[in-house]
Amino acid sequence: MIRIAVRAAALLAVACAAQGANAGNWTWTDRPFDGTWVIRPEQTVFDRDLRAPVLSFEGGMFRRGDCRGGAIEVPADGHDHKVKDQLLFDALSVRLRNDRLAEITEKLASKVVWSGRYAVSAGGDAMTLDYEDHRAAKPVAGEVTFHREGEAVNGSRPLSGTWRPDKLAHLSASGLTLTFTTQPAVSDADRALPFSLVAGDGRSATGRLDAHDIPLQGYLPGSSVAIGRLRPDTLQINTSVNGQVVEISRAIVSSDAQTMTLGQIDWVCQAKTIFTLQKQTTQ
Repeated sequence: MIRIAVRAAALLAVACAAQGANAGNWTWTDRPFDGTWVIRPEQTVFDRDLRAPVLSFEGGMFRRGDCRGGAIEVPADGHDHKVKDQLLFDALSVRLRNDRLAEITEKLASKVVWSGRYAVSAGGDAMTLDYEDHRAAKPVAGEVTFHREGEAVNGSRPLSGTWRPDKLAHLSASGLTLTFTTQPAVSDADRALPFSLVAGDGRSATGRLDAHDIPLQGYLPGSSVAIGRLRPDTLQINTSVNGQVVEISRAIVSSDAQTMTLGQIDWVCQAKTIFTLQKQTTQ
């Protein structure tokens, strides 16, 4: 339920500002995006201007009310419960192992698409999420650390509260890489270059940089991606499921084409993550 965008295929995601890259003097005939890019987890930044997850585990119920589609509320009894108006899952199970440990599983059409294990520190002011994302063809595992925002409510479970992400402590190899390839431009006015995209988690897409939706392979049924070139060094990217946007991003390549900065918003829960990716050197 605390969904952090932490996979290289999240580049397959329009309208958030990337930060930290130094824009170069590229022209439209240049192809600075080409190559294999690798996420540097230790350089990941979680933007503090957007929402932090607000979780409640009180009265035998789990509740999260800070995402689009209305509040989610299900019994924390370990059983699957149907949920409405969610784009990425249609059933949710929540199991409380104890006051400081909870397991949450999301399903779509009876298939597990995401699972996470939340553990709160003895002091109650820090939390760790270990998760597995099964939406793509290859699972991606990761670990995110959080700190409590504000004071804990007297008498509430340590798991309940507002949790602000701090650090991407781990990301599996399947979530780290993205290979982007474009074809040479015919003229300097040609912005809509043919491209192909292959991510480490099995997602792929082939089309043109014209911001039109094309099928996104290796992801949830009904997925599509739209990629447009805003500037010679900047891509604007939308990922949709069944026609509704779920991730929006902007990627900027540095002046030496060795670093890419990706600012990405989980559009469902309005959480923004800023990634740094390094171009993989050729041996």
